[in-house]
Amino acid sequence: MVEGGLGEDVEDAAGGAGLRVGGTEDDGGDAGEDDRSRAHRAGLEGDVEDGFWQSPAAEALGGGADRQHLGVGGRVLAQLALVAGPCQQLAAAVDRGADRHVAVLLGPARLLERDRHRLVVEGQLGRMGIAGVHDQGVCPPTTSAAARCLERVGPGAGAPATTQDEMRRLLRILLALTLAAAALPAGATASRPAVAPAREFAPRQLLVKFEGQRLGLEVSLSAGTGVRRAAAALRQNPRVAYAEPNYIATASLVEPSPYDPSDSGSIEAVASASEVGRWVYKQWNFLAPEGSETAALPLSPGGIDAPRAWRNLIDAGRPGGAGTVVAVLDSGVAYRSFGSTYRRSPDFGPGQFVPGYDFVNHDRLPLDQNGHGTHVAGTIAEKTDNAYGLTGLAYGAKLMPVRVLDSQGRGNALAISRGIRFAVAHGADVINMSFNFPCGKRVPLVDEALHEAYLAGVVTVASGGNLGSEGCVSEPATGPRVIGVGGTTEGACLGAYSLAGGAIDIVAPGGGIPRSGCPSVSSRPIYQVTMRPGSTTEFAIPATYVGTSMAAAHVSGAAALLLASRGLEKQETPRLLVDAVTRRLCKTARDLALPSPQQGCGLLDVGRATKPIRRP
Repeated sequence: MVEGGLGEDVEDAAGGAGLRVGGTEDDGGDAGEDDRSRAHRAGLEGDVEDGFWQSPAAEALGGGADRQHLGVGGRVLAQLALVAGPCQQLAAAVDRGADRHVAVLLGPARLLERDRHRLVVEGQLGRMGIAGVHDQGVCPPTTSAAARCLERVGPGAGAPATTQDEMRRLLRILLALTLAAAALPAGATASRPAVAPAREFAPRQLLVKFEGQRLGLEVSLSAGTGVRRAAAALRQNPRVAYAEPNYIATASLVEPSPYDPSDSGSIEAVASASEVGRWVYKQWNFLAPEGSETAALPLSPGGIDAPRAWRNLIDAGRPGGAGTVVAVLDSGVAYRSFGSTYRRSPDFGPGQFVPGYDFVNHDRLPLDQNGHGTHVAGTIAEKTDNAYGLTGLAYGAKLMPVRVLDSQGRGNALAISRGIRFAVAHGADVINMSFNFPCGKRVPLVDEALHEAYLAGVVTVASGGNLGSEGCVSEPATGPRVIGVGGTTEGACLGAYSLAGGAIDIVAPGGGIPRSGCPSVSSRPIYQVTMRPGSTTEFAIPATYVGTSMAAAHVSGAAALLLASRGLEKQETPRLLVDAVTRRLCKTARDLALPSPQQGCGLLDVGRATKPIRRP
């Protein structure tokens, strides 16, 4: 942000007008990604932003778009730019002011790729009153000195002349956008709210990829520069493969009126002998849909036959999918206690987890502040056969908590793409994504990460989205080789919330009210142990979790069981393994006699999927 009255050079660059740039109506709102009210939960002494510059190990190994800090930020940079000599290098500590870190380029580029990224950096720094960046440092504002700097960045200075022509062209476009925004009234500089649920992308951020790059990168925009307008301007450049806002995904959850309020009470410490096995009275979703009914194991039309799958895995010597790892990209998981603020879910054990990462607060404590992620993780792999709480489908698998959604259940494309790459680099076999981006929005940075997961042999599963929250089946369910999941009810009907579309590959229990015309009116939710609303230390079995988020968790758990079972032929390449998992789940699904866009291949049947195949 450039404040009015910083110096005559800035005023000259703006035609004499003191710049006081504020937000615009396509600013996108705040993604709430910093969660600042809880930023010090880990007892960190410094600002949570300090951790943002420390890439996790996955990125250090070469995965993902990583951040390149160009040396300075905020008002410190703006002031230094006014007094620096021609082409003088600027270096300053991170400014902790409100507009810090404005001179930042994110991306995988290194020294040899600098000519590509200078195209963007020129426009970035130009909007802050700084003309450009080159091998010698940051140039001063748009003055004669700045012009001399641009002239020096030419043939023989690290980039061909044609590249410099493009740089100047793009710089003019972006500067024009900023100067137009400068005409906004001074009052537009009011601070942004912590969370703006109505907005669909992160403010002042673009995700950009140039031709020839393997990955996209993040570009930060100055206040007052419209996100959509900047994206449109960048797309006019023939070297720009894509330029998109940093769209926000939301957890795919609907909250109906509780079907049975008495079931949402506290958890008993230890079940008595007469109460052991009573999970069957809540977890209809895990029961067999047909066969011989007993008092211990009743039938449920909407069940996926987990008991049969469990027996198949025990026979295979891999009980509960032992040896597999499922990454849960979500709002975090209550996987451990920390101080007096966080408690581990009482139905998780400390040995059930592998290290994860928090891409919201940028630390190694991906603890849940919402409850959604803990519920999803519980369905996948809650501790089982411990005379306590409920059961998890792949109870022998390890869970990798990767926090990409904030306390409001919202996360941006950049954090999600990094989360996917982290999971791949750290050995996940399955990635669960129970969230969706807005209908029809492109998130190529996420698609690139998903494609990398496919090539690495990692099965990716995503919720299809819920009617009311999303208008259509959307990313990441529509991403490359992702298993898109719709939701069904206790009566084996399509949930009233479940969206239809070509990206729905299979349906699974999501609970809730069925669509009209269903012969069954059963509408119980998906029960699982998670945090009480508003608490990170108290737990319950709520009756409010319904939606394709819950359905996706069933498919992720089933994929983990299948990978550990004898239900798959050996595959020659990692990508063929992913294809084989998808085919097997599809081939063994139960046909609900619905159109393919509604049910995909049909209702998940994990008992059939994990049945040993006959080998020649």
